Amino acid sequence: MPISVREMDVFRCVMQSGSVTNAAAALNISQPAVSRMLQQAEERLGFRLFEREKKRLKPTTEAQTLFAEVVNVFAAIEHTQRLAVELRDGQAGLLTVATVTGFGHTIVPQAVQRFRAERPDVSVVIQTLTGPEVVTRVAQGRADLGLTVGPIGHPSLDSTILCTTELGCVLPAGHRLAAKAALSALDLADEPVICPGPHLSIGAAIVIAFAEANCSLAHRH
Repeated sequence: MPISVREMDVFRCVMQSGSVTNAAAALNISQPAVSRMLQQAEERLGFRLFEREKKRLKPTTEAQTLFAEVVNVFAAIEHTQRLAVELRDGQAGLLTVATVTGFGHTIVPQAVQRFRAERPDVSVVIQTLTGPEVVTRVAQGRADLGLTVGPIGHPSLDSTILCTTELGCVLPAGHRLAAKAALSALDLADEPVICPGPHLSIGAAIVIAFAEANCSLAHRH
């Protein structure tokens, strides 16, 4: 029959302190209680842990072999306890971030670097997805948070606007529209536009802008 964790702890303290008296003081229990638990441990194990020589305990070969493993057990227990405290305080664990591709190669790595500097024991997983997939992952609980462009359109999720910016247009050098400070949908109505498809947030925003301007979008996805 295996010995209990409490019996292992008593055994460990006796081995480390060298006597029942010192172990009892360290554990804040009586000396008879320590002796009784040692005896119970020996009965469960089926072999002697200590030889009694002139009121002193001498560890047996079996005890010395067992002690090395017991130390490892309590190291694991102490690690688990520390981890539990860190998880409670938000200092350890796993953070899964779903993000659109544009952020996955720019602001997300920078944010993760700062985050890890403050919480080095937290592992971070980055999932690079399309905007709708980001929303779905967070809604399904498969990601802790997500970064996307445009409205999320999901009533069960909370969102925060991190920043707003204008959409740029890249033109060939010397193009007739290159000198303009800003372009509207009407300016681009007769131009072939290369843009994301309407299934993506930016593409959908462009389609809406052209529709509101009542002009067609000759685009290439």
